[in-house]
Amino acid sequence: MFIYIVTFLLGILLDNIRVHRNVRRAFIVWLYIFLCFGYMTGSDWRAYELQYQFVDYYYLNVTYEKGFYALFYFLKLFISDFFIVLAFLKCIYLYTLIRLFRQITPLWISSISILLPISLLFMLVDNPLRFMTAVIIL
Repeated sequence: MFIYIVTFLLGILLDNIRVHRNVRRAFIVWLYIFLCFGYMTGSDWRAYELQYQFVDYYYLNVTYEKGFYALFYFLKLFISDFFIVLAFLKCIYLYTLIRLFRQITPLWISSISILLPISLLFMLVDNPLRFMTAVIIL
């Protein structure tokens, strides 16, 4: 819990004091490592892992969420390990958020830090993968 609080406070602090660009870059790298590369986090990962392993069956037989299973099917052609795919999708999601906030506000690191306890922990740690991929596509 301490790491979450320090990350939140550090992000807000970085926009309010003068620091070198490399410090900000290091913070963003830390966010990627901390939020995107957690192994077996959340409550739904096992169901997603099974769906990824048996994506051929789901892609051909399920009549709903065809886009989600098409994405899984396409990714499985190149990456066989589910957790690598999961980290990849989380990185894309975080990248899209950072890019969006950089376009909206000059205080984008603070905005991401405020979003951390509100939404990012839910999206990247609890791992609602279908919702996250929908946000990436939008």
